[in-house]
Parts: sequence; structure tokens; C-alpha cells
Amino acid sequence: HAGLCMIKLRYFQQQAVPAAAWHQMFQVYRLAERLGLTTTPLSIYADCPEKSLATMFAQICMLDSINQSGMTRVQIELTWQLLTKLLRNVQVVDHYEEQHHFYFIDLRKDRGARRMRTLEPSPEYRYWSTDDLSMKIELLSHTQNLSQAITKLGLAEFANNPHLGSLLQQLQFDWSKNGYRRQRRKEERQSTLLGTRVILGLDAICMHLRATADKLALQNAHLTENATPLEERLAKHSVRRSTTFSAPEPSLKNLRWTVTDMSTKGYGATLEKDTEASLSPGMIVILLIDEQKDGAIIGMIKNVSVLASGKKHIGVEILSRKARWVSLSTTQESTPVATGGILSEHIPEFSSLYLPPEEGLVTEPTLLVPRSRFLPDVSYRIRSLNEKSFQRLETVLEGRHDWLRVACPGLL
Repeated sequence: HAGLCMIKLRYFQQQAVPAAAWHQMFQVYRLAERLGLTTTPLSIYADCPEKSLATMFAQICMLDSINQSGMTRVQIELTWQLLTKLLRNVQVVDHYEEQHHFYFIDLRKDRGARRMRTLEPSPEYRYWSTDDLSMKIELLSHTQNLSQAITKLGLAEFANNPHLGSLLQQLQFDWSKNGYRRQRRKEERQSTLLGTRVILGLDAICMHLRATADKLALQNAHLTENATPLEERLAKHSVRRSTTFSAPEPSLKNLRWTVTDMSTKGYGATLEKDTEASLSPGMIVILLIDEQKDGAIIGMIKNVSVLASGKKHIGVEILSRKARWVSLSTTQESTPVATGGILSEHIPEFSSLYLPPEEGLVTEPTLLVPRSRFLPDVSYRIRSLNEKSFQRLETVLEGRHDWLRVACPGLL
């Protein structure tokens, strides 16, 4: 219990857990295993419900699994309260069952619970089932009547908590078994030191790539014009109209990160702890690396952790190195929309990102679209600066925060 309080306090202050803190708890748990006390019901205080050492141990270890999610202290405390309600009667075992064991701890390492990655079980690993926890988080995240679901699961005390809805979405990503792909890292990360400019969020990234495309279109138009004979240019001069590609570079807030390690699949970067930007797994970012002037890397934040130095470390999974801006608009085929007394078959267009197939990343083209604007199973007009196509978008592959990733197999 003392270890839990110390760990939570460190998480509240976004500080690293002291060295050997987990080792000390693991030593206590090893002793309880030898004495056969792990399943014995205990109560820390007279007014606290009883629970076994195994249950308490798993709950504490699971709390560390969200330490790379950039949560606030309110979210951390609420997560702990949910853990004590939803992860109960745990059996911690030393044998691995792939169907049920998605989390483990390594008694040799100074850290809490981690997802299974290597699929190489060890006698020093301990496992527990999170099936029930995952199922309940899924239920709460997708229910149409959250208050009713909360009551059925015995969580009525959280009914009026304003942070619950957003936290459940975060925990669904962190703890859900649905859609999770076990990973095996096939290559070592390479150490590096690169300065990079970063833009957060799908809308801001779309603005940046649209402005970049506009500038390129203007440059190409200028080069084409200069290649024409002087007489022809003079003849056109008096009737020249402004181009639609003259939008200025939008005023976007840029962050500065330092890339410290990299592989073909992702980047690791650091930034100062007191940055104003709120970062959490699932956010879409664009990395504009200083030494790669023509490169713009679209990625998704996978984890956020605090180093012993006080800096934040961010892990980013690469989604695309060749993304480009596109605009989407829907056409209602049978039920036109009445706007201001005028029947219109068009819904206002919105910006998205087109991610083409790339070797080592994806084999099929996809779109990143704003969650609030996208309607599934609808025909869309997809437009870039000089191309236009029509396609029915049906399959949502994944989604987080403000975005969805949608399959578009016919768009190349």
C-alpha cells in the first residue's frame, strides 16, 4: 500500500518512479508466493473491503500500464478507482495462456505491467487475465446509455463525473483486447539527434499540407508562365485573374522536439516537461525534421512518458511519409438537403489526408478523416488540387480522438 501511494504521487507530479521501487514490491510479492499468501483476503483498514494480495498486486501493476499515456492527476486517480472496481478476484499465475494473458510483469525488471510483445514467456513473468476488465471498458465506451451501464456495473458513484467519458475512450485504447495487434520488434532503434518541428492534430496538419500544396502549385504555375513566349505573356497580362491557390500559410502553433532514436517504423523524441501542449496516445502529428527539408512524416503518438531528467519522451509510429491533402464532400443521392430554402445535394467539403501505399508501412491506400464530419457508407467526391474522383467509403479501420482511418481501395 505504501508503494502504491508513492507511485501515484510520482505519477501525479509527472515524475519517474524512484529506482528499484518496483523491485522492492516484487521482492515482497515473491515472499508472499513462497508463504502461500497471495490469495489470502486482506483489509488494509477496518473500513476497507477485503481483497487478496494478488488482486492488489495486479491493480498496482496495471496502473503503471497507463503511465505512458500523458494523463492528468485527475485522470490517474479516476483510473485507479475504476481499477479497484473492475479488476477484482485476480489470479496471478506463472504460466502463459495466449487467449487470456495480454499483460505481464517481469520480476527481474524495475517496472510495472506491459503488453505481451515478444511472445517468449519466461519463468520470471507473472500473468493475469484482463478479459473481464476489457469487456467492461468496451461496454462503457460504446454504450448508448452510459448512466444505465454505469449503474449495472456498480459504478453509480461515477455517474456525474465530467472526466469519465473522455477517460473511457483513453482506457479503451490502452486496455481493450479488441483490434490489438501483438508486435515483435524486428530491428533495433538507431540513436540520433535531430531537431524537428511538430504540428499536432488532424485539422492543423491538413491546413499545413494544403498551404504547402498551394505554394507548390503557384511555383509550378510561375515556371510554366515564364516558359511561354514574351508576346503570349503580354497578351494574357491584362486579363489575368487571381488563382485559387493563393491561400497564405496558416498561423499554426509549432512545437520543437528532439528526435533521439529512430527505425523504419517510428521515432522516439524528447521535449521539455513544461510544454503547454497536451499530449496523449492516439494523437496525430506531423514531424518536419530539420535535415529533411522535403519530408513531412505523418505519425501517431503511441506513448508519452517522463524521464528521470524531467523531460518527456514521446514514441511516434509512422503512418505515412507521402501523405497529401485532399478535400471530401458527400453527395446525397436520394434525399437532398434543404439549406436556406434551396435544395442542395452537397454537404460542405472538409479537409482530410490521403495516405498512399508505402513499402514497409501499408499495402492499400487509406484516408485520415475528421471523426465529427465523416459519414460511413456514403459516396464521396475526393478532390486534390488537380484531381477529382468519386468513391463510396464504407470500412473504418481504426480511430482515436478526432480522427478515423478509412479504407479507400479504389483510390491510387
